[in-house]
Amino acid sequence: MSFSRKNLILPLVVPVVLAIILLSSTLALTNAGTSHFELPGVALSDSPFAELATDSLTPIDSIVYPNAYVVKSQKPYVIEIDYQEETAIAESTARLIAWEFIENVFTPEEVEQLSIDDRSTKLWGVLPRWTINFRNNTFSVPTHIVAMVSVNAISGGIVGYIGEPILNLGRAENQTIAESHVLISLQNLGYLIPRQSRYIISNSSNMNRMMYRLEFLQFTNAVLVDSGIGSIVLELDAESGGIWFLAYNWVPIDEIPIDGIITSDRVGDGAVLSLTSVPLDSLDESGPRDFRLCWLREMFILDEETGVRTGQTLVVIDAFSGDIVETIEYLGANTKPDERIMFLLPIIGAFIPSVIAYALTKKSIHKRACA
Repeated sequence: MSFSRKNLILPLVVPVVLAIILLSSTLALTNAGTSHFELPGVALSDSPFAELATDSLTPIDSIVYPNAYVVKSQKPYVIEIDYQEETAIAESTARLIAWEFIENVFTPEEVEQLSIDDRSTKLWGVLPRWTINFRNNTFSVPTHIVAMVSVNAISGGIVGYIGEPILNLGRAENQTIAESHVLISLQNLGYLIPRQSRYIISNSSNMNRMMYRLEFLQFTNAVLVDSGIGSIVLELDAESGGIWFLAYNWVPIDEIPIDGIITSDRVGDGAVLSLTSVPLDSLDESGPRDFRLCWLREMFILDEETGVRTGQTLVVIDAFSGDIVETIEYLGANTKPDERIMFLLPIIGAFIPSVIAYALTKKSIHKRACA
């Protein structure tokens, strides 16, 4: 869900509006051109996963989605992704593919305990996928397994998993061990990573478990591609050393024209150039979706008397015109915003990129798996 301005009290709306007006005035004075800015993360070739890099997508053509998009406009630069005309694989085929995956990652004893929950099987998403939920068919065993598998509905590869940790390799006591575990798991699953990816890792506590989050983000000539269509995300459970979340969302994006865009120094510190979905909401709904070349920048709302940060605004700015396309506002330094924005803000504020669309997708997947 998006946070509406209606949720803000008037004293906080006013400074945001003023800030936007000032920003718009500044952008109107910019000259066309580009400027150099440091790309976040590290190149895949310089990461522990360099051996998985591939220039050809043929070995993973069952996982990636075809780049069958159309350029709707050059200025503003807008592409449309629409797979409605593609023939989706049958539900029965998706179920067989999901079962094969489950049999590969769980023990025979665990597989015997599982059955498909037909009520929650669904074809969904801008990137069409079948979600197949597995649940215990008996409560006589001490461990209750919940697992959900996502199958690329066009080409039949496994593009998502959430549930009990799989491929457990033992406790990951530090980042180096965590990366080694993920490398082995990706090799066992047969996944490769497109070479133009950049790699980021972080660790945190989520759902009462310590985890390592690894992200491989698609960059096309210095443009961050919306992670709903250009990311590979894994979360490793530190205790077991197993993967409990996987999302492989990848549409190969060709070179994006950036000649003539407004410069990053005129947009503001920490701005990130991105081909992003506008509006910034969930990509769960099927059907066509536009992605626009924009600068993304975070702005803070400060209390006039104390100088304390009382809120934040994410500003989406057209890369060519400098027009503000969208603003997303939320209250309080300790207020939890929409998850999509929460994972986007580190890109803007600390210039450490994270997944843009992934968070909301993960949230909705988790709800389906636990429903």
